[in-house]
Amino acid sequence: MHLGSIQISLIEPKDSYELGNLIRNVLEEMNAPKTGTAYADPYLFDLYTYYNKPKRDYYVIRCNGELLGEVGMEIFPEHRAMSVRFKKCISIKNLEVKE
Repeated sequence: MHLGSIQISLIEPKDSYELGNLIRNVLEEMNAPKTGTAYADPYLFDLYTYYNKPKRDYYVIRCNGELLGEVGMEIFPEHRAMSVRFKKCISIKNLEVKE
């Protein structure tokens, strides 16, 4: 993989199912609990719907079209200072970086 070939874009509806599978697979690899984590999130396979609202953004990271990971951000209005929650998940199995 050449670093110049990485694409970062806003989530589209077509990305949701693939992202849900990636997140679930990484959680399983980490032996994460199935309750209390994103594994049980009702929006796991429809992240586009959840993040397609004001003050929320979700970015998809790809290399040569292959999904590498994602980052979701949300601003919570109940805090006086701006609060942003970052969620990321990158599966790095068989990832080789070449200069």
